Amino acid sequence: ASTMDRKEQLERRIDADYGLIDAATFILYGRDGMSDGLASIAPGWWADAIYHHYLSLRTWEQTAEIMGYCTRYLQRSVRAAFDLMDAHGMAATVAGVGCAEE
Repeated sequence: ASTMDRKEQLERRIDADYGLIDAATFILYGRDGMSDGLASIAPGWWADAIYHHYLSLRTWEQTAEIMGYCTRYLQRSVRAAFDLMDAHGMAATVAGVGCAEE
């Protein structure tokens, strides 16, 4: 019985984790993949860098190789992307509007 309980717990946690990944992807790319979200208010590759590193769990080196940028530049750009999202707020980021458009 405890094995089944543990299995059910893990399945619920996995489902919740996939829900978080879906929510993060929505914030990065919006409803249809690029018309809103971070990718519409910043260089689209910033969203790609966040996706590869944080959601696909690639190292910075792997992400830099995939994207064709040096690791340090990529890390600075991702920090700028997070600062931009913080400044605009999640609702505005998801809607794909910048501060001037609100």
